[in-house]
Amino acid sequence: MNIKLIVVILLVILLVGGGIWETIFVEKTLRTLDEKISAVMDAGEPYDPAVIEEIIKWWKGKKSTLALFLPHVSINEITFALHELWGTTLAEDYKSSIAVLTKVIGQIDSIEDTFTFSPANIL
Repeated sequence: MNIKLIVVILLVILLVGGGIWETIFVEKTLRTLDEKISAVMDAGEPYDPAVIEEIIKWWKGKKSTLALFLPHVSINEITFALHELWGTTLAEDYKSSIAVLTKVIGQIDSIEDTFTFSPANIL
């Protein structure tokens, strides 16, 4: 077999495998964040600032890897919203906290719709 053909086949396999890994990583990370935020909403008022702080710490660990695949603007919007949520819970402004929680879930859904593999994103 021609060595050039083998190299091309290996590169295609690496590209496809990398794309699949990227999709799985982004979907898994966003799904986990959605579950964490939904758990905070389901717990009801008063929201615990310590739980929000743990979510922010978790997010900081994931966002550097997500920055390789997603636009920084999308990642920063979620980061800002999480800090806003933390501030509203510290201030015990639970009505604003509900709005921010809903906003974060909407941002996650928007990113998932835009950056995951689907026929609508290809056409």
